[in-house]
Amino acid sequence: MPTRRKAGLPESGFVFCSFNNSYKINPPVFDVWMRLLKAVSGSVLWLVGDNATVQHNLRREALHRGVEPGRLVFAPRIQYADHLARFRLADLFLDTLPFNAGTTASDALWAGVPVLTCAGEAFASRMAGSLLKAVGLPELCVMPLKKPAPECFNRGGIQSRRQAGSYRSISNVRQSRLWEGTCSTFSVPRGPRFDLPGVPQRVSVLYFGVSLPGRTGDRPPFPAAEISRY
Repeated sequence: MPTRRKAGLPESGFVFCSFNNSYKINPPVFDVWMRLLKAVSGSVLWLVGDNATVQHNLRREALHRGVEPGRLVFAPRIQYADHLARFRLADLFLDTLPFNAGTTASDALWAGVPVLTCAGEAFASRMAGSLLKAVGLPELCVMPLKKPAPECFNRGGIQSRRQAGSYRSISNVRQSRLWEGTCSTFSVPRGPRFDLPGVPQRVSVLYFGVSLPGRTGDRPPFPAAEISRY
């Protein structure tokens, strides 16, 4: 079983993570992440360490923003099963914008790690939000509206943890909202996102409904809200 010590993480303290590819990280989002580290004492940011250049550049930028470079911890690329297992060492996954996490956000949720994202207007900036809605955590998708997206993301991150009672207690979401039940070796995720046999059935019904207007001239016989679940 992976442990924080083996992963190079502190034994205590809040662990933010973002296992998105490094090319998705841009200065405005990185600014937000650094403000979060400053706001949460003893916290670290766990990232994918693709190469030495990425690590050097991100640590340099952290220092430039007044954050100790050592608070950025880099994870090496490993076998997929081992990667999924170590996901649970994190407390909260921080998404990127405008290019959201897709498969990576799904991996986090399967591991029981809450995802905090900021939705934009394009498909690539709404992937994680769609997943959160499917698992019953729409409040972790921050809608920019008229506010600058990174600022909205920042407020959403801090507010989500404060509403939970403490900075660390958001990790309890995985027990109360993401999991049907847990034991030492096996957990069963809940929600339509994890109902694999049911997903193709529901999507097939939607496809059939979409095809009806072209054949009958009638409006689709299902509410638009159903489509929004996907």
